[in-house]
Amino acid sequence: MTMRLRNRTMHADDLQPYLAGGPSERVAYLPAKSARQTVAETLAAMANAGGGIAILGVTAKGTPQGTVDGAALRDLVV
Repeated sequence: MTMRLRNRTMHADDLQPYLAGGPSERVAYLPAKSARQTVAETLAAMANAGGGIAILGVTAKGTPQGTVDGAALRDLVV
């Protein structure tokens, strides 16, 4: 898995500190089946608070949810 973080590419290994550290004001865990409204509210709150990282496709405890449709996740945030 690869994602863009401003001008840097993040790989799956880069997510480990965020997953191990648990959710916080700057880190949100969102399941793959999150409602579009939930994702929008989370991203808006983070933007208004100065930034953060939303990790989609993980459980509330930060466990990856196995096979996840990447295109469906992109559609949630676009």
